[in-house]
Parts: sequence; structure tokens; C-alpha cells
Amino acid sequence: MAQIFKESSNVMAKLSLMLGAMLPLVGFYFGSTISRSPANTKAGVGLKQPAPFSHKHHVFELGIDCRYCHVSVEKSPVASVPTTETCMSCHSQIWTNSPLLQPVRDSYEKGEPLVWNKVNKLPEFVYFDHSIHIARGVSCNQCHGAVQQMMMTSKAQAFSMDWCLTCHSEPEKFLMTSEGMLQKPHEPEEMKPLERSKWVTTLTKGPRQTQEAFDKAVDEEFAAAVEEQKKEHEKAMAAYREELAAYQADIQLTPKQQVFELYHWYQAGRELTPRGYDAIKGKPQSPGAKDIEEGKLVIEKYKIAKKQLRDCYICHR
Repeated sequence: MAQIFKESSNVMAKLSLMLGAMLPLVGFYFGSTISRSPANTKAGVGLKQPAPFSHKHHVFELGIDCRYCHVSVEKSPVASVPTTETCMSCHSQIWTNSPLLQPVRDSYEKGEPLVWNKVNKLPEFVYFDHSIHIARGVSCNQCHGAVQQMMMTSKAQAFSMDWCLTCHSEPEKFLMTSEGMLQKPHEPEEMKPLERSKWVTTLTKGPRQTQEAFDKAVDEEFAAAVEEQKKEHEKAMAAYREELAAYQADIQLTPKQQVFELYHWYQAGRELTPRGYDAIKGKPQSPGAKDIEEGKLVIEKYKIAKKQLRDCYICHR
């Protein structure tokens, strides 16, 4: 009987079986990749809003406190968005004719609230409480990124379960600590007195000036330089003492207070620690051993049950 299939059919059959076995794995890989990409999570994607709003302008440039607009962030699970009345408390007096703010003015005149497109949206089966995270000293930027630098607000994180559990597993690495964010002022170097023998005068002896008169003028100039040096050092020490007093007051703030003060420190040009700069930039923090130990003290002070933080009930209620 003649052969029905060619010999190459055996190779094709084997390849088909191999491809068939690989297809679910390939499908799972591509499905997982797409589900974690910005196309699905919307991370880094700015959403069109009824009126343009720049966090960078309002928070960083003008120094408006987050709580002026997000009034319930300290006491409610939801941070809330500002009402039209909140917007108009300023814009009834400034930028009153801007076409960009026409939707806000229309909302105020008609008594109809603006419908903002929610940027950071969690699945309905996930429970999240802003107030408890703020109260324990978790920086807004830990979840929302460097929001104070955003011209157009976008989602900074994909909010995957694995990402949330990173913090819930070791919360001591992510909590605000007394000295973890603000850099201690640097004390000015000890004043080194000017030495007369090494000091070079700026004066030039005149043709009719006696050596005695010239030496006297040089001595007076040196004495003035010494006095000026003392004044500059005293001025630097006074500034240092003022900065140190402010620093010592700031590190006494509660973790909750430090969450919002971090923006004010940054706007005012205060020097932050490397960890503080990471926090303000929305980058993963790299706490040192001292920061971790202080974080553990915060956990102990507020009686945070670490084991309970990994319980399903914490986020799925």
C-alpha cells in the first residue's frame, strides 16, 4: 500500500504538539504582561479632566497644603476631591476670566458639581483607608509618586497586591521617623583667627607717606578685617542656632504631621536626608539601620500588629 503521508509529516506533527503545549504558557505570559502594562493599569497615564489642574503650581510653587483641597484625608478612608466652592475661594478673585477655568465658573453658577475623572482607582473588592496610613506616617508620595511635581496628575503605581504587601510585610522601612527625613543643620567650622604675619594688605604705600604712617594704616586695616571675620562668624553661628532650633522642633512632630511638613520643608529649600529626597521624589526609599530601628519604635508605640497586616481581611472586607 502506498504511503499516504510524507516523512516530513512526522516532524510537523511533533512541532504541532510542542507548539500546542507551549501555547498556554505563551498566552499566560502575554496576558500577564498586558495586564501589568500601563495600557491596563493606567500607571503614568494622565487623564483628561473637566478643568486643568497642576499640583506642581498649587502645591510646590504656591505652597498650598494638601489638606486645603483633600479635606478628609486625615479622618476618612477617602481623601476626597475639592468642591467647586473650594476652587472658587481663590478663583473668584484671581484668573477670573481664564477660559481654562470656565467649567469651574459654570459649575459654581449652576450649582452642579464638577465630575472629576478618578486617577487612582482601586478594584471594588479592595478596601483602603487613607486616614490610617497618614496617621502612621506613610508619605503620600509612597503611593502617589512625586505628586507635588505633576503638571498633569497621573497614577504613579499599578497598585498590585505584591506591591502593597512589600510595605505590609516590613512597615518599619516605610514609616516617617523623627530624624529620617530632615537633615540636621551643619555647624559652621571653627573660626581660624587671622595671623598678622601671613596677612597681606591691600594698601599701597604712597610716595609722600612715611613708613610709620603706612604701618599704622595697615594695622588699622588688619584690625578691621579681624572684626569683620568675627561678625561673619557670629552671623553664621546665629543662623545655625536658628536652624538647629527649627530642626529640633520639627523632629518632635508626629509621623502624621511630618507627612505634610515634608512638602513645606522641600518648598522652603530645607536640606533633606537622602531618604527624604527619595520620599519627595516618589522613589523607593532606602532606610538605614537607624531609620529601621526608629520605624520599629513607631510600630511599638502605635501597637501595629505586623502579622495582621498580611491578613486578607485588612484589604478585602
